Amino acid sequence: MKTSVLDFIDSKTLRQHLSGQTLAPAVECILIAQSRSRSFNDKLAALQERYEHYSTEDFKRGAYNSFAEDFKWALKEYIEFKQGLLENINDASFYGEHYRVFTIEADDYEINGTICFELNRAIAIAKMLEGEDCKIIMREFNYVDTEPFTIELNSHKEIIDIFISKYVDAEYNVQNAYAEIPHKYEIGDIVKSGDNYAVVADVKHYKVLPDYMKHSDDTDMCLYCLGYYKDQLHSCKGAFGHLHFLILKTELCPEEELPESKKELIVLSRLLKGEIRIADFLEMYSNGDIDSLMKIKGLIK
Repeated sequence: MKTSVLDFIDSKTLRQHLSGQTLAPAVECILIAQSRSRSFNDKLAALQERYEHYSTEDFKRGAYNSFAEDFKWALKEYIEFKQGLLENINDASFYGEHYRVFTIEADDYEINGTICFELNRAIAIAKMLEGEDCKIIMREFNYVDTEPFTIELNSHKEIIDIFISKYVDAEYNVQNAYAEIPHKYEIGDIVKSGDNYAVVADVKHYKVLPDYMKHSDDTDMCLYCLGYYKDQLHSCKGAFGHLHFLILKTELCPEEELPESKKELIVLSRLLKGEIRIADFLEMYSNGDIDSLMKIKGLIK
């Protein structure tokens, strides 16, 4: 295999977890399709490589959930569908006729809403957004009821996905399928996803998916975590609440890198790892004095 699935894993932590492990072919394809760091062309090439290399029986291996009866056939449909979308947005025969427009959607108010008549021009303008993902919406006006195309760009302004709004089996059976990932997160690990921080509260791995996961999809590829929210009006000065962090977008976070406002997560982490007695935690937290517990344990000054 020329391309490694690790090259398509967005999370640095997860790449380290999966290094040296062998993943089932279907699981690799699902992860590649969901990648947001590699270009659209790179992903299609890696998927085509796997389609040609593995048999129908090979694709039956692994713990994953796709509603396709034959994953190899579904993969072929997915590749052809996505290639068709790519050819459509690059169709130069429309240029100059103003039958299609490309509208940039971004957080930057100066660029958001910018309209272009050529995709390359829209991408060139989007490159002014350094380090930010954005979208370009393509609309056609020479056909009735034509679905708008959404073109997603990563922080390097590479096209990473193209899709239309209506339900498409080809996408749901591959890109939106569920894949069991043999990560190495442990209960008590402090993690980060974007600007959110939490502690891993539960870890489960499956070699065969249980019945209740037979309808799972990509949104279920999560870590079950607990976050903390300060609230001076709360009787305990704050509350812990569950969060679902997408595994592909999650990183391990060292204690020393936690923002000051999230230091309470260190106590929770130590508790779940068995380094703090639950009686001490419950007493201090119930009295709204979790800061004292952190001082006693030397977690803060």
